[in-house]
Amino acid sequence: MFIRKIVGFISIVIFIVVSGCTDAVVTSSPVTIEPTQTIGPTSTPTIKITPTPSYIQYYCPDIAPTSDLQDVGIVYRNMLDNKTYLWNTDTGQYTIISEEGFTQWGYAMTSKDHQYIAYFAESDTEWLDLLKVVDAKGKVVNSFVKKGDEWWKLIRWRGHELMLNYYFPDYGPYRIQILDPFSGRSSRITPDYPDIVGNTYGVGEWGLSAMNASVYDDSLKFVIYATHRQDVILYDIDNKKNLWKINDISYTEPVWSSDNQYIAIEVNNRDKYDHCELNILNVSGILESTTHFASVKKNARIIRTAWSENGDYVSFLIGTLQEKAIYNLGILNVETGEVSIYCIATDNDHRSSAVWLADNEHLLMNGVDENKVETTYLVDIKSHEISILGTNMVTYGWVVDE
Repeated sequence: MFIRKIVGFISIVIFIVVSGCTDAVVTSSPVTIEPTQTIGPTSTPTIKITPTPSYIQYYCPDIAPTSDLQDVGIVYRNMLDNKTYLWNTDTGQYTIISEEGFTQWGYAMTSKDHQYIAYFAESDTEWLDLLKVVDAKGKVVNSFVKKGDEWWKLIRWRGHELMLNYYFPDYGPYRIQILDPFSGRSSRITPDYPDIVGNTYGVGEWGLSAMNASVYDDSLKFVIYATHRQDVILYDIDNKKNLWKINDISYTEPVWSSDNQYIAIEVNNRDKYDHCELNILNVSGILESTTHFASVKKNARIIRTAWSENGDYVSFLIGTLQEKAIYNLGILNVETGEVSIYCIATDNDHRSSAVWLADNEHLLMNGVDENKVETTYLVDIKSHEISILGTNMVTYGWVVDE
């Protein structure tokens, strides 16, 4: 997949108390802020000393009204008719993925190789869950409907398998179901690790993994989970031992890199609730990179992290703890620790993770414009330009037909 002629840039009941780290108050482009200190250790067994970044930059360019994104299929929800589409940007063809009667809380996810789309929705009128898988042309591969107690929720793709939440037959802590959508074969996992949060409400703000309080790597050999004491642990499932523990609080779901070697995790200082960082840890517990916000930012939240395809960058949303907070797009350069913050905004109702494109230099952010219209922006992290891909849309991902 390649991009040509790109014009311009682009819940659940909360179980634990929410805190966070500052609002990205935008002034001009670019602005340099010098941190005054580095962070202290947050995890065990060891910490790698990384250089303090020389600046945090804010970018506020004029937004181009259109962008010419080609050679890719965009998966998005039309907020006017509440349907989910696959849009072929070359031919202009639109294929409806969603189904009538299954629109409540509908969303879609693309596989890591960008060949398949999983669409999940709840029924408007009955207690039914729909899971449908289509290929990059929009052709249906398989579909499943569950009814009653065997309740589902799609978490993510694991290779060409799907990971889902479920509880059955009781309504205790959520379990995990691994489903092969091509054959229909499935298996189940019960997250019952030492001191794991074990109630119906799970961990506030851990997104689709909130209820089971666990985030697995693709091999299913390692799991990150939250404890009753609000610690976060990386657990070796085969050897039944902790590899590391973060004693501070994470209010945002940890996210594994595509090679399953690193974890992006937002961490709040237990003693200073107005300080938080986005940390990059490896599987040994070594701190590889951090945002260094503690010395320059307070009273904000970091949410909705997403890795670039090559693992060089992590995007996130940063905003305040206010009820109607505005969130801006932030990007951490994992190698240098440099942070770029863009003055395109979203809010509590429309926030979602950014979607990285294959060249690792562009990403799509779902935001809202000054009139609160849902807008997908195309961001160029090299030129720092922004353009509008479309309005009244929420983008879930992209696919390529090879």
